[in-house]
Amino acid sequence: MDSTNVNWVELADKALTMGQSAVSELITLVKTATPEVWEMALRQVYADALGGLVLPLTLLIVMPFISKQCWIRCSETTSEGMGFFYGGMGVVSVVGTVVGLVCSAVSLELCIKSLINPNYYALLKIAKIAGLGQ
Repeated sequence: MDSTNVNWVELADKALTMGQSAVSELITLVKTATPEVWEMALRQVYADALGGLVLPLTLLIVMPFISKQCWIRCSETTSEGMGFFYGGMGVVSVVGTVVGLVCSAVSLELCIKSLINPNYYALLKIAKIAGLGQ
């Protein structure tokens, strides 16, 4: 791409104008939001962050216990059918543990960000409701 065809000053000016208009819309939005709405949005951010950790952490705590119990019963049973059942349940619980690890790794980042900077995520929620967000 030839740099002579691009007017960098006009391009930067256009980008700054677009950014300035978006920021001014957000400022207007925040000024019009009542304190109760802001507090509700902050509480919702905290609830989302903590709620996002419940399922993965539950899987990580419960599934290894279930897996251990299934393997113990599988080795103790004399019936071939029940041994197959407990063995299958053991495999399913190991898969559940792995899924819990993956889910917690994915959701942990967003949950920590939301707990560290809840004002930013509350502003994103309000902007999304107002139609300014993604």
